[in-house]
Amino acid sequence: MKTNEPCVLWTNRADLLKKRVEHLVPAFLGRDFSYISTFLGTYRAFATTQEVLDLLFTRYGCVLSDCDDLGGAQKQCNT
Repeated sequence: MKTNEPCVLWTNRADLLKKRVEHLVPAFLGRDFSYISTFLGTYRAFATTQEVLDLLFTRYGCVLSDCDDLGGAQKQCNT
């Protein structure tokens, strides 16, 4: 690469992750399953599962279980 050529810089990791995670719910609602599949297949290269969940819960709220058993009734809360 020549020194006078423009260089494309990647957005920092946190911004990239935030943008990708914020598109997950609209992609799901819009039935863009190719985006979801691609995200789920690649996110571990740039984030942990906990980071993705934290961003989703921060952006869209969290789901709490009303029951002790798995698969019980759930309610949504916004934090």
